[in-house]
Amino acid sequence: MRKKDELTLEHTCMQHAHPEEMVFVLLGRDPAAPIAIRMWVSERVLRGKNGYSDTQIVEAMECAATMEREGRKWVDAPPGAVVPSTGHAKAIQEIDAALFNGDTFDDPAVRAVLSAYVERWARELRERP
Repeated sequence: MRKKDELTLEHTCMQHAHPEEMVFVLLGRDPAAPIAIRMWVSERVLRGKNGYSDTQIVEAMECAATMEREGRKWVDAPPGAVVPSTGHAKAIQEIDAALFNGDTFDDPAVRAVLSAYVERWARELRERP
């Protein structure tokens, strides 16, 4: 849930928490947050507290997916820094993961697409003030 909604809507976790009860907040920019949410979901289901189709679980999984999609845009950058768009950041992560997993991009068509993308990104970086 977005911070503004958590603080203003009724029937949220914060609204239900006892004033002295411990709570823990995960921020969308934390790359470990979506993983932690999915582990929490697994544990809730394993313990029989929820099923995968329960609203609470569906919302948690949607939250994890949203954090993965847009989390990097919340990271503070120094003034004038080039911050990749969500699409660029996702593409960079996917390329990095493929390289880490041993993909050598041997297919000429794939290599051409990748090269064009990298060149476009480099050109954008060079042309920015």
